[in-house]
Amino acid sequence: MCQLSVTNAPLGIDARSVYLHPKFNYQIRAKTMKTNLTTDDNLLFKWACKGLKYFLLTLLGFAIACILSAVFGAFPIMNMLLSLSVWGWFFRIAVIILCLFAIAMIIESWR
Repeated sequence: MCQLSVTNAPLGIDARSVYLHPKFNYQIRAKTMKTNLTTDDNLLFKWACKGLKYFLLTLLGFAIACILSAVFGAFPIMNMLLSLSVWGWFFRIAVIILCLFAIAMIIESWR
């Protein structure tokens, strides 16, 4: 493959995305990633998404631990995992994450 230089690249096409085919001597345009996009995402929304991800992973871990403790007959561990105090904390964390999402949506719509 013969790379094009910036001087002989066609107008409007980046020189990195066009190359000459060595056998047939015509130009082939390669797929390149768009680099002119701006990302001005809301930082609070990113934090809320990460919090939701880890919250859901924690719930999945608790579900797996409950299933395994029931299968292997470790009922005291299952009772400890299913106690009201643990689920009270999960409910509080879920409410905090939902509030973060609501605040992030309000800030995003205010912009």
